[in-house]
Amino acid sequence: MAGMAMTGQGSQNSARQEQQCTERDEFSYQEMIAHIPLASHPNPKVLVIGGGDGGVAVIRVSKQYLPHMSSPLDTSRVRVDVGDGFKFLADNKSTYDVIITDSSDPVGPAAALFEQTRKIFPVVEYAYTTIPTYPAGQIGFIVASKQPGRDLSKPLRPVPNTRYYNSALHTAAFTLPEFARVILDTGKNILPVLGPQPSANTTPRKVLLLGKGYVARPAAEYIARSPLNRLTIACRTLAESLPRTATAALETAVAEADLVVSLIPYTYHADVIRAAIKGKTDVVTTSYVNPAMLALDDAARAAGITVLNEIGPGIDHLYAVKTIGEIHDEGGKLMQSAAPIKVGVFGFEGYANRDSVPFAELYDIPEAEEVLRGTLRWGGFCVFVGVLVGMGWLDQEPQGLVEGGDDVGGGHGGDVFSGSEILTAIASLLPGDKNTRDQVMSGLRWIGLLGAEKATVRATLLDTLCACPEELMRYEQGEQDMIVLQHRFGVQWKDGGEETLTSTLITYGNPLPGGYTAMALTVGLPCGIATQLVLDGEIKTKGVCTPYFGRRADGSKYAGSSKEARDMCELLKVKLEEEEVGCVLGKL
Repeated sequence: MAGMAMTGQGSQNSARQEQQCTERDEFSYQEMIAHIPLASHPNPKVLVIGGGDGGVAVIRVSKQYLPHMSSPLDTSRVRVDVGDGFKFLADNKSTYDVIITDSSDPVGPAAALFEQTRKIFPVVEYAYTTIPTYPAGQIGFIVASKQPGRDLSKPLRPVPNTRYYNSALHTAAFTLPEFARVILDTGKNILPVLGPQPSANTTPRKVLLLGKGYVARPAAEYIARSPLNRLTIACRTLAESLPRTATAALETAVAEADLVVSLIPYTYHADVIRAAIKGKTDVVTTSYVNPAMLALDDAARAAGITVLNEIGPGIDHLYAVKTIGEIHDEGGKLMQSAAPIKVGVFGFEGYANRDSVPFAELYDIPEAEEVLRGTLRWGGFCVFVGVLVGMGWLDQEPQGLVEGGDDVGGGHGGDVFSGSEILTAIASLLPGDKNTRDQVMSGLRWIGLLGAEKATVRATLLDTLCACPEELMRYEQGEQDMIVLQHRFGVQWKDGGEETLTSTLITYGNPLPGGYTAMALTVGLPCGIATQLVLDGEIKTKGVCTPYFGRRADGSKYAGSSKEARDMCELLKVKLEEEEVGCVLGKL
């Protein structure tokens, strides 16, 4: 007799390694995986490998919870052998006419079973059936025969008393969509080509991403869209682990990449850049340029590499450069920039974020009377933090505290105060109006500073303070963050007219499982876009640069509304808006 084999493509949820079956519609799968090969043989002696649920032949569980499906296990025609299926086959060669195996999906170790089938059997066909409770509602079978020329789509005998299988459906199961038929018959893929495709002579680009925080995922997923990119993610807690500081391992990994994305803490960027200079590898970071990084500009230029920074939190740069350039094109001047207080329906307060003065030069607006690049916070934030500063809670110096202890007072040799003395001391720091004082005291109580609970003591007072609201401020299921950005440009036009132009971004995080936070999206996505533009050669500036400043090939500096800055910002802005992230322009 001619032998025959059949393989089903998976019957388990491999993501969770749990058995997936149901007695309600299992017959559509079980009858097809059984009767297609059985009806293709005139008088088969059958071996079933697997089928632990009993549907096509743990067993104790099937009998208890799936009595209908497991009932064939108790018939006289079935003998159950519990053991190693491979060993059983080796001990029973040339014994069975039909072998049915309910195998894993064709990935990982199971891939070889599917890949080698055509080398073993002269006839190999693909059939499929539908099963509503299976993911995607469809499942496929590989059916193979040792008899050359055998037409497996034509059953040799009818099968009575079925719920799903019949002879017509047997034949129809082998009728495939044209794209599937062509792939199986010729190996040619006629499906639509989506996105960029590598040409035969294209060399893959290797990207090394350092860090795996929330920001890393949007960046990594954008980079991975290109089939040309080969992405490696490395951090201290992944298998691909690298130290943050300069070491031979870091230098080797960076040198093997075409570009390194550094999303580790900014204090380590200089070490990454030094390794990149040595390996002649481009760099992208989302951080502000600090003196240690800027000091490497000449060496980076000499190595011919791009070190692009401030792309992510620098979405505001893209629109600032655009608006300032357009104002200058029209002969206008920046006169003042008001501190943002109200954006839409939100009442915020704004305060300077670091030193804003250099941006008058970096944005090329020497005429501006006032420049403020700041941070938006809810009203009352500054007063509240001011009280914390007055209380000493923002001190970052080690205090001799015992981490994990519960004593922030006398435990390290300091004075111990009574509750009334503490409240009196706090009262001396509060502003005069009653509403504000009440709000501050309410906030101190909410974060746990005035409660009876023992503190989670850490090495510094600031770290100990941060431990207080960590649980309180953790996002609950369904909660989302929000990013608000607004420019305000006070403009005087050449005809003497004055007005205030704005560009505003309001973005919410995705609260669904697996969704990005707003912060991760607005930092990580621009980073991924910038990485792709550097890889594609569309951003060519060499040395340490940002979207709004850098040096030309002749070494001269450019900034602000220069053509180079505007061109780079426009490239980034267009790509960002294609992802439906960007500012809305307006006037006050």
